[in-house]
Amino acid sequence: MELKDTLINIGQITSGKAGEVVKVPVYVSDLSTLNVLAYELGVKCDETLATIDNVDSVGTLTEGFMGAFNNHVKPYSSAFVLGVGANAYPVKTGSVLLNFVVTLKVDVTSPVLFMPFYYMLNETLVLGSKPLPVW
Repeated sequence: MELKDTLINIGQITSGKAGEVVKVPVYVSDLSTLNVLAYELGVKCDETLATIDNVDSVGTLTEGFMGAFNNHVKPYSSAFVLGVGANAYPVKTGSVLLNFVVTLKVDVTSPVLFMPFYYMLNETLVLGSKPLPVW
């Protein structure tokens, strides 16, 4: 398997109350043989439903990575996020890469979808096209 073949999926929020803060996982396939030392991603959601407030890596594959997070990317809003992270040691398996910390703006009764703009692992574009400068 090559980096470009990596499967990446974002969880959904299927229910919740306005003002509630929830975590949304970003899942990746097995990375153990690919020597992944860094990630970069751009993701957006419907800003009338939720805002992406932060990234939480505790208990995930990227726990301990040095990272940066930006949810003020112009001309977008806090419904679009750029995240990057790097480490000296490669990711050893697959599962939850990281979690988005999300605040619901409305009561949710049907899925809130998170749409990937692009994903990169190391310097390989896995999905989408990188339309923006990182910062």
